[in-house]
Amino acid sequence: MEEQVAQYRYMIDVEGSGYSGRLKLLLHAGRAVLVIDRPYQDFYFGDLEPFRHYVPVSRYSSNLAEQVDWLRSNPAREKEIVGEAREFARARLTRRAAVEHWARLLEQHALAGGKLRLRSNPAREKEIVGEAREFARARLTRRAAVERWARLLEQHAHAGGKLRSG
Repeated sequence: MEEQVAQYRYMIDVEGSGYSGRLKLLLHAGRAVLVIDRPYQDFYFGDLEPFRHYVPVSRYSSNLAEQVDWLRSNPAREKEIVGEAREFARARLTRRAAVEHWARLLEQHALAGGKLRLRSNPAREKEIVGEAREFARARLTRRAAVERWARLLEQHAHAGGKLRSG
């Protein structure tokens, strides 16, 4: 990942078939991070703020190009986002913070008599289902989305290397 950080100006966090564990590393990287919306989130994600710690991208990346253009057009905001992300990562994404989080969860689980339920966000789940239907209606596939990202990144790289750090 160090090579990617050294080579590219922006980092994109994309989940695979499920959870993506890279985001915490990317927030430490000193680059603007574009985060593809996802249903699976790590324990700290609820404390991150869009356009403060990262730049949000819709679930199926329909606004990826616009978000990259926004970053390119707002270098001062980009710098602020990078600084806020690094500060968040230094303060909250440490081994100690993770251990403390798990300790709180285990304590809550014990206090609940071993019946602690994970939090659910029905409104967010409904929104994700709606986005998935919209995506299906557009007849896009994951492969098509990946090919679109690749074309976009190639176009930006060929257009003066604007995605590369200078």
